[in-house]
Amino acid sequence: MLGSVPEEFYAVVGRVVMVSAIVELRLWDLAQVLDRTKPQHEYAGKSAQQMINCCGELLAVPEFADLRDEGTALLRRIQTAFKDRNTVVHSAWPSPTLETAFAWRPVTANKRLRSDPDFTLHLDTDEAWFRDLILRLVRLVDDLGRFRDRVPTAAS
Repeated sequence: MLGSVPEEFYAVVGRVVMVSAIVELRLWDLAQVLDRTKPQHEYAGKSAQQMINCCGELLAVPEFADLRDEGTALLRRIQTAFKDRNTVVHSAWPSPTLETAFAWRPVTANKRLRSDPDFTLHLDTDEAWFRDLILRLVRLVDDLGRFRDRVPTAAS
């Protein structure tokens, strides 16, 4: 089904996965800073989407009003990047190369468009698409770190 897959393709998929894991750790860290009342294990093991939701709820409290808009925009950027990350991780890639790769996967019922009878996601990508995603994820790691560092100042 997959055909010949060049090592470079595995390398870019691996980079997406590895940098995404760092983004998830930064989300976990942000939740800890936003909510110092709960022990760390309260947030451990949550999915990226659950962490995005938790951070969004935590930013809604009055003490973070000055950071809310920026934080909400950052969380939206993470959500968009993780949608693409999920496409990479959960898709089949028949005979991919870096020049052109076709992602295909069935989409869960709750994520399908009601107006579209198609239950699959398909996406044509190339090396530029993967590089863009990796760079977006790297920027999110940096931006999350900078945002997190500003939280204690805003809350005090």
